[in-house]
Amino acid sequence: MTNATSFDAIRSVERSVRVRAPGRVNLIGEHTDWGEGFCLPIAVEAALTLEGEARDDGEVRLSSEAFGGEARIPPSADAQAFEPAWARPAVAVLQGLRDVGLPTAGFEAALGGDLPAGAGLGSSGAFLAAVALGALRAVRGAGGVVPPFLEDRGTLATLCREAEQRSRGVRCGILDPFAALHAVEGNALLLDCRTLQARPVAIDSAKLQLVVADSGVRRELQHVEYNRRREQGEEALQRLREAGVEAATLRDVSRADFEARAGALPAVSARRARHIVSENARTQAAALALEAGDFERFGSLLNQSHESLRLDYEVSCPELDALVDVARKTAGVYGSRMTGAGFGGCTVSAVRPAAAQTLLAAFAEAGFGARVVVPSGPAS
Repeated sequence: MTNATSFDAIRSVERSVRVRAPGRVNLIGEHTDWGEGFCLPIAVEAALTLEGEARDDGEVRLSSEAFGGEARIPPSADAQAFEPAWARPAVAVLQGLRDVGLPTAGFEAALGGDLPAGAGLGSSGAFLAAVALGALRAVRGAGGVVPPFLEDRGTLATLCREAEQRSRGVRCGILDPFAALHAVEGNALLLDCRTLQARPVAIDSAKLQLVVADSGVRRELQHVEYNRRREQGEEALQRLREAGVEAATLRDVSRADFEARAGALPAVSARRARHIVSENARTQAAALALEAGDFERFGSLLNQSHESLRLDYEVSCPELDALVDVARKTAGVYGSRMTGAGFGGCTVSAVRPAAAQTLLAAFAEAGFGARVVVPSGPAS
């Protein structure tokens, strides 16, 4: 016969809310996700954690040393006006889950982990993924039923993207939450942002290592500049359509069609669109190069991507360019580029394993922190 203490222990386990949501490094495919393009992310070991238990009153309480306080979120909270502001994405994703039929269930949890905010490693996507999974677990812990369609992580990633758009005012794509929720250990994911189909692309760490270096430049995602570039890309798309190109998004525009008509576009919009059109092609080629073990080709595509982001999309910064320059001057490095939305954050370099420590030392000598990263698993 089970005693009361055992029942209490079982109840405690059932009501626990524990989530680990990893950050991501996008190997290539930058600023393509909003236009239903292609990306090649990996999840990394650095992660955001959420640990607590279900509540019976429907309120969600999140505490964070990094953000410096506690957020008490009632079911009626408004994401646009909620204080503290750092919790607005959580409010938005909780509301989005309720809007599609998730029963209201509260939980309280502490946010922790080693994933830095503002470093271009997908911290906002990890935060949203962690809160969404925490809400699902709180429902189960309170004895509720999660609607079956919410067990689909593609649906959760879409809800997370919508929550970030509403709460932060940035017209972002789906890359970050999708990578956090779908990552495959030891693999990159070739993500088609139109169909949300993702193919694992194996990375043999005995033959190729990835080094992430931190510029030290932190930024709240530059919403105005991010949105402006999207608007410029959309302007180019409209002009291309008027010129006879059949395309739902820039993802559908071939490089040949674009170059044949680029002269008729406003100069800035043409540069933005040139990046997106060429980046989609590079991303698909990079996945094929990885699969074929053609690391020279893969590295060359990383280099091309950075130059496109620097000159055409204009989202790099002097510190990121300096990191890329250090990497490219180091023997054994195949290629290097900024990763993430830009305006600061990190770079990723593809390197021969024997040269990884040399590259780390070169970054340290230049005054930058860096580490080898390996493809990690999904949020759990």
